[in-house]
Amino acid sequence: LSNLTFKAKLIIFSTILSALLLIISVTSYIKLEYTSNNLHEIADNKLKSTKYLLTALEAQSDIRIAVMRYLTYDNTIMPESEAQRLKKRITDGNAVINENLAAYEKLPFGKEEEVLYKQFKKEWDEFAAIKLKIKDEVIDKLLTVRDLESQKQIFAVMKSLDAPYTHKSKVVRDQFKKVVDYNSKESDRISKEAS
Repeated sequence: LSNLTFKAKLIIFSTILSALLLIISVTSYIKLEYTSNNLHEIADNKLKSTKYLLTALEAQSDIRIAVMRYLTYDNTIMPESEAQRLKKRITDGNAVINENLAAYEKLPFGKEEEVLYKQFKKEWDEFAAIKLKIKDEVIDKLLTVRDLESQKQIFAVMKSLDAPYTHKSKVVRDQFKKVVDYNSKESDRISKEAS
């Protein structure tokens, strides 16, 4: 190296420096691309899946409030307009739930999330059967009742269905929480990998 001219030393040094800069640039580009893909995974899948599930659960809570509203009419006949409005609220809530669960199912997810979602969906379907029974045996009948005695009989049916409804609602919320927690952990894991 001592026998080389200054010009030759400068060319070697410049070549080594350029090679190092090229390696650092390529490595940085690959890391940024990987980070970008991971952030897209979080934004496109994990956040959307959580949003769809939260919207479905929120709609379910709104339905529960509407059903409880029926129970406040113990000693008076519910006006038909009020009954129709509450029935529409329940129907609209079910539509929101079905729309969001369908959107969630279109998203890609891994095996663990698939297992958790299948458990949630199983509980959800059982819960939906109870809700349908309440709709058929309580809400639809309340819309046609015009005497207090018949209404009291229907409320008795509703109160008998309330315990399984409440229990299954809690089970569904617990399963839902597992899916959302999984999505949060996956988002955190992807974020950490990206950094």
